[in-house]
Amino acid sequence: MRVGRFQIMSLLQAARAYTLGLPLESAHSWGLNRAIFIAAARRGFKGGSGSGGSGSGGSSAKRDDTYFLGDDMAYKTEKGGVLLFTIGGDVQTEADYERQVKARFGKQYIMAWKEALNYLNKFDKEVLLSGSDFFREVYRPVRDEWSERWTEGSRTNGEIQEKPSQADLTRPKNTGSGGRKTRRTAGTGNTPHPRQRPDSHPKST
Repeated sequence: MRVGRFQIMSLLQAARAYTLGLPLESAHSWGLNRAIFIAAARRGFKGGSGSGGSGSGGSSAKRDDTYFLGDDMAYKTEKGGVLLFTIGGDVQTEADYERQVKARFGKQYIMAWKEALNYLNKFDKEVLLSGSDFFREVYRPVRDEWSERWTEGSRTNGEIQEKPSQADLTRPKNTGSGGRKTRRTAGTGNTPHPRQRPDSHPKST
């Protein structure tokens, strides 16, 4: 099955939310919610910019049914004590994430998840808290290379891998702001940028 940009966005947004402190199931819901929102925004969905900015349609003012991850806003709900996110009246559940994201990666999903967490650890917290910076500096440089690579791998790996171990779920430790970084740039990975850590060596895309 093809791993498209939608799945890469979902994966990276879920890893972003998890890195910033959301529980795993909530992070999965966030990741799928953001991917749906951005896909809709690109089709002219009211309230969207296509660049990962705040909002899921309508006002971005804080309300009881909204949740802010940095400057990104989504509508929230709770089921069984679990924080989940909703768009267009539909709740993004763990089952939805399994079907729309994990199933596309097949058995290599845990590898993709680990790579996403490690990749996000290269960026300052301020980048992860900004929807537009996340889209431009984190997602965009790798979206097509990751899509092609994981699609190729999924063709030979089949069904969803078993649940991740505790080691697989370990949050990256270095997510605070401060220090200087070099931006991960598509094709090179060597262009200096003030917001990527000097000891980080991102893979070239």
